Amino acid sequence: MTSHNTTQATVRGELSPEATQLFAENPILRQMSHHRSIRSYTDEPVTETELQTIIAAVEEGPNWCNFQHVSIVSVDNPAQRQRAYELCGNQKHVLEAPVFLMFCADFYRTWLACSCSEEAFDEVTRVADNIIVGATEVGITLGSATVAAEALGLGTCCVGAAREQEPAMRELLGLPRYVFPVCGFCIGHAAEIPDLKPRLPERAVFFRDRYDTELKPTLKDYDEAYHHYLATRASNQKDGTWTQEVADYYTIPYTRYEDIPAMLRHQGFGFEK
Repeated sequence: MTSHNTTQATVRGELSPEATQLFAENPILRQMSHHRSIRSYTDEPVTETELQTIIAAVEEGPNWCNFQHVSIVSVDNPAQRQRAYELCGNQKHVLEAPVFLMFCADFYRTWLACSCSEEAFDEVTRVADNIIVGATEVGITLGSATVAAEALGLGTCCVGAAREQEPAMRELLGLPRYVFPVCGFCIGHAAEIPDLKPRLPERAVFFRDRYDTELKPTLKDYDEAYHHYLATRASNQKDGTWTQEVADYYTIPYTRYEDIPAMLRHQGFGFEK
């Protein structure tokens, strides 16, 4: 297994000596501070016990009103995995990882519960906040799954491209009405560990009492650190900055994920309220 920068003992941000010490002493915090997205996997399998442990950890996480609006589909069948790989833009880690999961926002169980009391659930799905609730809960579970998998010595990678062709992905996974796919998730043993990316400084993401919009000086400093990372990392070195990468991604016309509004309507979600 190729490994780079694995001996770093501190987090990527600017911390006080006391906070840095907490990260050094606490195994969970230390593990979180070394998170990397793994895009190259060995052929060593993830055991069923490991997978069950990750799913159990995910289920213990916080959710809205204990309504638990998340479901996870494991794509195991080779033919289905091949198709998922194609729908995710032919990203090799989707095919290579021993485990590929699709995290979905799920209101089908909610509909079933409401049906037991003869409640008209279609009226509820016209409220746009349901999309925020579902996406938020998936985000929480992805974080939990990442921490749990890494605690077992496994690598992970979120795959947002799983939304690029959502109607086809929904059909592939047999998702019923009121369920929509949000993010793919690879799990496996890392064949290669990439360099640790610098993160935005705390002052760019954490505010007290009011949001601070004067962020350009902070982003300029971050661009310098990110430029150094891109130029000196072990592979795929290039010239660039964080702000330029963001701007390039959102170049107009922005045509990514164009199928999502139609897919949401098909799955029973409107935006009338």
